Amino acid sequence: MQENPTVWLFDLDNTLHNADAGIFTLINRAMTRYMARRLKLSESAASDLRQDYWHRYGATLAGLQIHHPEIDIAEFLRESHPIDAILTRLHGMPETQNTLSRLKGRKAVFSNGPSFYVRAVVNALGLENRFDALFGTDDFGLLYKPNPQAYLNVCRLLDVPPECCIMVDDSADNLHQAKALGMKTVRFGAKSHALPFIDASVSDMAQLARYAETLSEHRQNHYNTPYPPKIRKNVMRKTFLILMTAAALLSGCAWETYQDGNGKTAVRQKYPAGTPVYYQDGSYSKNMNYNQYRPERHAVLPDQTDGSEQDVRGQNWQKPKFQNR
Repeated sequence: MQENPTVWLFDLDNTLHNADAGIFTLINRAMTRYMARRLKLSESAASDLRQDYWHRYGATLAGLQIHHPEIDIAEFLRESHPIDAILTRLHGMPETQNTLSRLKGRKAVFSNGPSFYVRAVVNALGLENRFDALFGTDDFGLLYKPNPQAYLNVCRLLDVPPECCIMVDDSADNLHQAKALGMKTVRFGAKSHALPFIDASVSDMAQLARYAETLSEHRQNHYNTPYPPKIRKNVMRKTFLILMTAAALLSGCAWETYQDGNGKTAVRQKYPAGTPVYYQDGSYSKNMNYNQYRPERHAVLPDQTDGSEQDVRGQNWQKPKFQNR
């Protein structure tokens, strides 16, 4: 059986754990203190600047890279993510272990946080064995969701096209970009609501597991359902035409394809007259020789007595446009 190609991409904060329960506050304060010290700002001004960068660029560090390239990135990330203090405030989402075990396909964490923070939190939650890969911003080029290149870099690292990914995130902006790249999107969190670029909204992990089950059922039904009649008929016609053409070539006869009066594509021998006409759907018309065809459907006929060609096209004849389909 073919391996399930689906890859689930999970945001970390407020998706796999409740970062609003104190962790974001801790990180934001640490960022503000660092910016106040390094940029020589008051804490109030540094806080305003931090929020401005976060809203404009999706991450405070993104704004610092653009406007303050002298900032030491590693130092900023280390000081703004005090791991020991963070882990004391960690609250995982209920049913996460059970839900992750039920999801078909590969799973990865895709976070704007630094890689050391992602690994520390995932390990503390006991989820390290549930994921095939963990990605922090420094793993995919110090980029940040919703920058489209961040998503594409992660897909490249996973060797998967975006169309095979399902993004689970609490951020509408992040999901909007994921959908634009062709991913399925699931908005996570109690405040989630329907948006045109959201495929599903779930309030908790148990609901996410139920959504995953509906996807599996849909995929199974898709594989077990025969071709719709119209598609099946077209496949049969194409197959028949290929087989008839191959048989003609092997027999050494000169054959051609053309459109008959009913719009069907048919194959026929060019010579001699009296050859039946075979259609792609398997039917054929007997006793159909060239003398019975309308002049615009053929060109020159063989003279049955001396082998010379007899022109029966008529004055208004135009060269037919035979189509190989």
